[in-house]
Amino acid sequence: MKQILLVVYTTLLTLILNAQNVGIGTNAATEKLEIKGGKLKFTDNGEIISADPYHRILFRRTENMLELREWGDIIFSSGATDSNATNTMIIEKQRKVGIGTSTPNNASILDLTSTNKGFLLPRMTAAQRDAIATPAPGLMIWCKDCGDFGQLLSYNNKRWVTTTNQTPDSGTPTDLSVGQSFRGGVVAYILQPGDPGYEPDLKHGLIAYPTDFTDTAWFNGSFNVVGAFSTAFGTGKSNTSLIVAALGNGNYAASLCDKLEKSRYIDWYLPSIDELRKLYNNKDLIGGFDNTKIYWSSSESSNFQAIGLFWNDGSYFGVGKNNLGNVRPVRNF
Repeated sequence: MKQILLVVYTTLLTLILNAQNVGIGTNAATEKLEIKGGKLKFTDNGEIISADPYHRILFRRTENMLELREWGDIIFSSGATDSNATNTMIIEKQRKVGIGTSTPNNASILDLTSTNKGFLLPRMTAAQRDAIATPAPGLMIWCKDCGDFGQLLSYNNKRWVTTTNQTPDSGTPTDLSVGQSFRGGVVAYILQPGDPGYEPDLKHGLIAYPTDFTDTAWFNGSFNVVGAFSTAFGTGKSNTSLIVAALGNGNYAASLCDKLEKSRYIDWYLPSIDELRKLYNNKDLIGGFDNTKIYWSSSESSNFQAIGLFWNDGSYFGVGKNNLGNVRPVRNF
C-alpha cells in the first residue's frame, strides 16, 4: 500500500512540475525556473548547457575564466526587452564582429556602423608614444602634441608616420616661450587659462610671421560690408575666411595672409584686433615691427572702415579700408 501511495505521489508531483513553473525563493514563478535573490553557485567548474552540445556557458573556476561556447552567432542586445531585441553588437561564427550593425561587411573582421559617433583611437603625447615598447606594424594612435593640433599616426615597422607617410612634427616643447622660432615663424603668444582652446597640459598659442607685408590696403577697391565684425581672440581665422570669400583674390591684407605659404605651413590668417593686441604686447620679443605704422586687424567696423592698431602707442580704432598699413600674418599652434 505504501509503495502504491509513493508511486501515485511521485506521479502527481511530476505532473505538477511539468505543468507549472518552479520557483526558488518565490511562490509566484512566471518562468519554468525562477530564482529570487541569492546565488547560483558552482563549488567547482560548472556548465550551463542547452539540449544539444552547441550552446553552453562554462565556469572554469580553476583557470579564473568564464567561457562562452556558441556554434552560431553571438548577439549582445543593450537596452533591449522581450519585445525590443535590437542587437548592438554581433560576433558571427565566420569570425566577423559588428558593432551597430547586424550584418558585418564580409570583407571586414570588425565593422563599426554609426551615423552620429566615430571611432576614437588611444590619445597620447609624443613622449608617451615613444615609450611604447616594440610597437607592432600598423599600430595607430592620435598624438595630442604632434603638429599644431595633434596628428593621426601609424607605425610602419621602422618609424611613426602621418597619414601622408610623412615624419610627424615633434611634440610641442614644454619649455616653449614667446620670441622663440617655431613652425614657420616666431611664437607670439601662449594661451593662458580662460583663453579659447587653452589646455593645462599642452601649450597652444599664436605664431607670427617673421616679417611684415608693407603698405597694404584692407580692401580690394570696393567699400563693402563683408561681415567680419568679430573682435575677440580666436576669431581672426574666421574673419579672414569671410573677407576672402567676399572680396576674392587680390593683394589686400586678408588675401596676402590667406595665400601665404612658409615652411610648408599654409594656414596663416589676418589676426583679429584682440589677437593683434597680443602681438603688440609682446612686440619686443617677437621683433621686426615698424613703430611708425598702422597694422591691420581682420576686424571690420563698417563698410568704410576696419580696425587698425597704431604701433607707436598701441591705440586702435576704425581706419579707412583704402589706407595703406602693415600686415603681420599669424597662425595657430
